[in-house]
Amino acid sequence: MFGIGAPEMALIVILGLIFIGPAKLPEVARTVGRTYREFQKALDGLKDEIAAPMQEAKLHLEKSTEEDEIRKIKSEIMETKKAVEAVSRKPLDIVADRETKTAPVRPEQIN
Repeated sequence: MFGIGAPEMALIVILGLIFIGPAKLPEVARTVGRTYREFQKALDGLKDEIAAPMQEAKLHLEKSTEEDEIRKIKSEIMETKKAVEAVSRKPLDIVADRETKTAPVRPEQIN
């Protein structure tokens, strides 16, 4: 329990008998037991009160991290989309430039 062995427990009982007396020792032991039980209940309640906000904060942090990852992926997709659009437009621009530069000048166009 508290690292108390048989010799230590025997010493506590003997001291209890000497100082408290055999008539009141069971009553004192019951009171100590009840007090210990109540202390344990209060300690468990305190642990629960502390653990609940910590768990909530942990869930919020995980959700926030997931949202950040989603934003990063979305921005990477948008960048990739822009890059693909730029690459897909370039050949058309080159073809259009070639057509305007290499097109022969016709006599009707000179007017």
